[in-house]
Amino acid sequence: MTPKTGNRREQMKAQTRRLILDAAYELFEEKGYEAATMRELAARAGVGVGTIFQHFADKASLLVAAFEDDLDRIARQGYETMPPRDIRAQLLHICGPVLQFYESRTQLGRVLVQQGLFLTGPAAEQLGELDMVVAQRLHRLLSQARDRGELRPDVDLETVVGILWGFYLNTILFGLKAPVFDAETLLQLLAKQVGQLLEGIGARS
Repeated sequence: MTPKTGNRREQMKAQTRRLILDAAYELFEEKGYEAATMRELAARAGVGVGTIFQHFADKASLLVAAFEDDLDRIARQGYETMPPRDIRAQLLHICGPVLQFYESRTQLGRVLVQQGLFLTGPAAEQLGELDMVVAQRLHRLLSQARDRGELRPDVDLETVVGILWGFYLNTILFGLKAPVFDAETLLQLLAKQVGQLLEGIGARS
């Protein structure tokens, strides 16, 4: 196999994966995750059922991948375009587009949260890997802020990562439980939480 042929096959594979994910978005939102069948999904994507299983282990893995692919792309763009300093501004710059994504995919976001609490197998491993990637990115961002003198030198970065991750997840959950997911309002709420964390709550002498 020549490199050119191999590249073309990889491109076709990526295109097929994207077709399946787009079809999954539509079908899950139209019929609901539980009611949607893999046969219906295959028909909508224009592929065989076997082709879906070549890309995804099961329906739960497909649901996670539908979010993971787009959220990872959005996050990468955020890191590439964020301001060079000011950790608060950097964090909000990254989270803003993610909240907008959930605003555009609210129903599917609710499904992911509901299913994600009890996932097992390959899908649970996917979510675990995604959480680890997010934690590593946050840790690196905070470490750079500490090196710039924006954070105390003795700050426990692992603890701060956990707190920020909790802020983010609670904000997403709050938005998904509301009748309307309002990304701008939720970003303001997150900004207050992050600002309070960075300022601290201890009395100043």
